[in-house]
Amino acid sequence: MGVEYLRYLASKWVFLATAIAAAIVTSLLGSAIVTKQYTATATLLIEPGAGFDPRAATAVSAIYLESLKTYEEFAASDSLFLRACDKFHLEHGAIESFKRKVLRVTKPRDTKLLQISVTLPEAKSAQAMAEFLATETVALNHS
Repeated sequence: MGVEYLRYLASKWVFLATAIAAAIVTSLLGSAIVTKQYTATATLLIEPGAGFDPRAATAVSAIYLESLKTYEEFAASDSLFLRACDKFHLEHGAIESFKRKVLRVTKPRDTKLLQISVTLPEAKSAQAMAEFLATETVALNHS
């Protein structure tokens, strides 16, 4: 049965070669047309302020973890995002749809981390914008 199948494939070699060539050409054209996107992520480790009891640093309460949402709100704010767009000369139409494509801010559950991810066509710009947003988020919280 295996030999018969190989004979059948051999008799259809022109069709198989054409199909493989078409798949290769289609994938090459598709990858050339699609714009490359690079994602850079800045991760902030948010420690309790100086007023906290050092013995409590190891036992992080649910209330403290919830207070970290403030950092998340600062990082995802429209005003900070617009400042970053102006600083890095990014053209945008509707700010909300552009922001959804470019920015992702997450605070993994039950951690002291805040992750700010920026996706742009240029890797250096994505990294610089992620760092800018992280720095400005901390500055906003201090003010």
